[in-house]
Amino acid sequence: MTLGERLKKLREDRGLYLSDLSEIIGVGKSTISGYEHNKKTPKPHTIQKLAEFYGVTTDYLLGQEDNLDDLEIEFPEAIQLIRKANKNLSDEGKEMLIKMMKAIIDK
Repeated sequence: MTLGERLKKLREDRGLYLSDLSEIIGVGKSTISGYEHNKKTPKPHTIQKLAEFYGVTTDYLLGQEDNLDDLEIEFPEAIQLIRKANKNLSDEGKEMLIKMMKAIIDK
Protein backbone atom coordinates (compact mmCIF):
# COMPACT_ATOMS: atom_id res chain seq x y z
CA MET A 1 0.00 0.00 0.00
CA THR A 2 1.38 3.42 -0.94
CA LEU A 3 1.58 6.50 1.26
CA GLY A 4 -1.32 8.01 -0.68
CA GLU A 5 -3.47 4.91 -0.24
CA ARG A 6 -2.77 4.84 3.48
CA LEU A 7 -3.62 8.53 3.85
CA LYS A 8 -6.87 8.15 1.94
CA LYS A 9 -7.90 5.06 3.92
CA LEU A 10 -7.19 6.74 7.25
CA ARG A 11 -9.17 9.83 6.23
CA GLU A 12 -12.13 7.85 4.92
CA ASP A 13 -12.13 5.46 7.91
CA ARG A 14 -12.61 8.49 10.13
CA GLY A 15 -15.37 9.92 7.95
CA LEU A 16 -13.42 13.04 7.02
CA TYR A 17 -13.66 15.07 3.83
CA LEU A 18 -10.66 16.63 2.13
CA SER A 19 -11.85 20.01 3.42
CA ASP A 20 -11.90 18.71 7.02
CA LEU A 21 -8.33 17.47 6.85
CA SER A 22 -7.27 20.60 5.00
CA GLU A 23 -8.38 22.77 7.91
CA ILE A 24 -6.89 20.47 10.52
CA ILE A 25 -3.38 20.27 9.11
CA GLY A 26 -3.30 23.62 7.33
CA VAL A 27 -2.78 22.66 3.69
CA GLY A 28 -5.08 23.01 0.69
CA LYS A 29 -7.59 20.38 -0.42
CA SER A 30 -5.79 20.00 -3.73
CA THR A 31 -2.55 19.33 -1.85
CA ILE A 32 -4.16 16.57 0.21
CA SER A 33 -5.71 15.13 -2.95
CA GLY A 34 -2.24 15.17 -4.50
CA TYR A 35 -0.87 13.26 -1.51
CA GLU A 36 -3.66 10.68 -1.72
CA HIS A 37 -3.15 10.17 -5.46
CA ASN A 38 0.65 9.99 -5.07
CA LYS A 39 1.12 13.07 -7.24
CA LYS A 40 2.65 15.11 -4.41
CA THR A 41 4.88 14.07 -1.53
CA PRO A 42 4.29 15.62 1.88
CA LYS A 43 7.24 17.30 3.56
CA PRO A 44 8.62 15.53 6.65
CA HIS A 45 6.90 17.93 9.08
CA THR A 46 3.57 17.31 7.31
CA ILE A 47 4.04 13.54 7.53
CA GLN A 48 4.66 13.97 11.26
CA LYS A 49 1.53 16.13 11.61
CA LEU A 50 -0.56 13.55 9.75
CA ALA A 51 0.82 10.69 11.85
CA GLU A 52 0.06 12.56 15.07
CA PHE A 53 -3.43 13.47 13.91
CA TYR A 54 -4.29 9.92 12.89
CA GLY A 55 -2.60 8.36 15.91
CA VAL A 56 -0.24 6.23 13.83
CA THR A 57 3.49 6.14 13.41
CA THR A 58 5.36 7.82 10.60
CA ASP A 59 6.75 4.36 9.84
CA TYR A 60 3.23 3.14 9.17
CA LEU A 61 2.48 6.05 6.84
CA LEU A 62 5.73 5.54 4.95
CA GLY A 63 5.14 1.80 4.54
CA GLN A 64 7.91 0.69 6.89
CA GLU A 65 5.29 -0.96 9.14
CA ASP A 66 2.50 -2.85 7.46
CA ASN A 67 -0.07 -3.23 10.17
CA LEU A 68 -1.86 -0.93 12.50
CA ASP A 69 -2.26 -2.18 16.00
CA ASP A 70 -5.90 -2.90 16.91
CA LEU A 71 -5.70 -0.08 19.43
CA GLU A 72 -4.67 2.38 16.74
CA ILE A 73 -7.73 1.36 14.75
CA GLU A 74 -10.23 1.31 17.61
CA PHE A 75 -8.91 4.24 19.68
CA PRO A 76 -6.96 6.53 17.36
CA GLU A 77 -7.58 9.67 19.43
CA ALA A 78 -6.50 7.95 22.64
CA ILE A 79 -3.32 6.66 21.03
CA GLN A 80 -2.60 10.15 19.72
CA LEU A 81 -3.01 11.61 23.22
CA ILE A 82 -0.82 8.93 24.79
CA ARG A 83 1.96 9.61 22.27
CA LYS A 84 1.68 13.33 22.99
CA ALA A 85 1.74 12.67 26.75
CA ASN A 86 4.83 10.51 26.33
CA LYS A 87 6.65 13.41 24.68
CA ASN A 88 5.40 16.23 26.90
CA LEU A 89 4.67 14.95 30.40
CA SER A 90 7.11 14.63 33.24
CA ASP A 91 7.48 11.25 34.96
CA GLU A 92 5.11 12.49 37.65
CA GLY A 93 2.57 13.55 35.04
CA LYS A 94 2.79 10.14 33.36
CA GLU A 95 2.18 8.41 36.71
CA MET A 96 -0.88 10.61 37.32
CA LEU A 97 -2.22 9.82 33.84
CA ILE A 98 -1.84 6.08 34.43
CA LYS A 99 -3.62 6.33 37.80
CA MET A 100 -6.48 8.26 36.21
CA MET A 101 -6.80 5.71 33.41
CA LYS A 102 -6.81 2.83 35.91
CA ALA A 103 -9.48 4.55 37.99
CA ILE A 104 -11.72 4.98 34.93
CA ILE A 105 -11.25 1.38 33.80
CA ASP A 106 -11.83 -0.06 37.28
CA LYS A 107 -15.20 1.67 37.63
